[in-house]
Amino acid sequence: MSATFRAALLVLSAALAWPASGSVPQLPRASFLGVQADAISGDARARLKLGDASGALVIGLVEGGSAQAAGLRPDDVIVAVDGAPVAGPGELVARLAPHRAGDRVSIRWIRDGKPEAAEVVMRPRPFASCPCSNFGN
Repeated sequence: MSATFRAALLVLSAALAWPASGSVPQLPRASFLGVQADAISGDARARLKLGDASGALVIGLVEGGSAQAAGLRPDDVIVAVDGAPVAGPGELVARLAPHRAGDRVSIRWIRDGKPEAAEVVMRPRPFASCPCSNFGN
């Protein structure tokens, strides 16, 4: 099947699925916490008074992200998402992956050796580029 034919089928199926009102259907956007996270080193564990706590060390925040709006800061350690423990940065990503923009997510973290918590409204992940820019290539 040629790329042109595939494109024509895609346009036809989209036109058939388009609502009669003419409004553009909105698909759920992936969520965006907006943190740069790393594993906890031995030095960071002592400096941040973490004891044996595990989690994802926040090393940076993305301007305008959900984490910044919720009050997280660099050197916070995220220890749980929606009550489920977070052992490290990979698990943080896995716990957040099912969420969509607009979801409310409970985040617990440690700051200066003390527990903190907030309900975070997940913001939409920004587009790096149009997802259809390479269509047919």
